[in-house]
Amino acid sequence: MFSGRRNPQWTISEQEYHKLLLLAEDAPPAHPQEHPSLLGYTGIVVTGGEKRMHVFRHVITITEDHKVLGYADRDGVMERKLLHTGPAAIVQEIKGFLPEELY
Repeated sequence: MFSGRRNPQWTISEQEYHKLLLLAEDAPPAHPQEHPSLLGYTGIVVTGGEKRMHVFRHVITITEDHKVLGYADRDGVMERKLLHTGPAAIVQEIKGFLPEELY
């Protein structure tokens, strides 16, 4: 997100992680996306166990081992939920880099 700086990171509870995975895997299928090579905001990445979830531009992409699945993030609901798991100070800091629809 920030040129020359590490992307913001925070930890969510295991319970919240599993709740988000269930929500994602219950969404309608969509074409999975590769993580974009852009400067600026490129979505949110959640890792835990064997799975990696990337949420960006209304698509949730879940990777596990070599299996990649895509799900629709209707109206950016998942992306907003993930942003709201972050500490207020971090969310406030990155707000200027986020698409307006996410806050």
